[in-house]
Amino acid sequence: MHYPIEHYQKRLSVLHSRDPRIKIILIVLTVISVVTTPFKGFSIYDFLPFIGFAFILLVLTGMSKIPVRFYMYRLLPIFGFTFLIAVFIPFFNDGKEKITLRILSYTLLLSRQGCILFLNAMLKAHLAGLALIILLVTTRFPDLIKGLEKLKVHSLFLLLLSFFYRYIFVLRNEALRLERARDTRYFGGRFFYQIGVYARMIGTLFLRAYERGERVYQAMIVRGYTGKPVLYNPLRLCSADWVLLSVIGFLILVIRIAGVYYRELFR
Repeated sequence: MHYPIEHYQKRLSVLHSRDPRIKIILIVLTVISVVTTPFKGFSIYDFLPFIGFAFILLVLTGMSKIPVRFYMYRLLPIFGFTFLIAVFIPFFNDGKEKITLRILSYTLLLSRQGCILFLNAMLKAHLAGLALIILLVTTRFPDLIKGLEKLKVHSLFLLLLSFFYRYIFVLRNEALRLERARDTRYFGGRFFYQIGVYARMIGTLFLRAYERGERVYQAMIVRGYTGKPVLYNPLRLCSADWVLLSVIGFLILVIRIAGVYYRELFR
């Protein structure tokens, strides 16, 4: 077991037992709806569609029976990455309307349109990220691959995704061994003198990865590899899957449509 996420994938819950195809469709529909919903201002009506999406995702997290703190912990990298990219938008966006923000003895002059773009990026990134985390944490990787295959995703993409998931941990262990060997031989000095050492480590890691890939490919050929992924345990849809898809899908579409015409609805 490489990460705690694999521990949570084995739990028994309403969401875990659903067909992976249904979960994939719902999550993709949620992400597309969140990303394409316009965010135009600071009024409560502008936040209502996103509050609706957040409510749906909270319902799904409750159905998964996984602690909320686990999802919050997984959202921290998304927050840091999105914040570092979007934090400067309010300062550089050209707009006639300005917002004055006072922090202690400092006064900041922000663009109103830039602040809207900042909130737009933060809201959509976190909601879309939470949706993808729910899919990954409630679906075992083999089932996810099977679901994508049944949804007619290209076999080459599935093959690359399978190899990436299987061997990224092997590559990580190789890198850790190289780092341990470097530390035992004392590694110090300024960054300028470390460039050569890092370059040789990267070259060695590349050669080891290439050689391992050749050995894996030869082993696959010996075992009858034909270029297509072999998937067992056929998936079967049940009534509970269709109910979940109908209810959650209907709510997502209603919120998405309301997000476009909210000004006419609440006028």
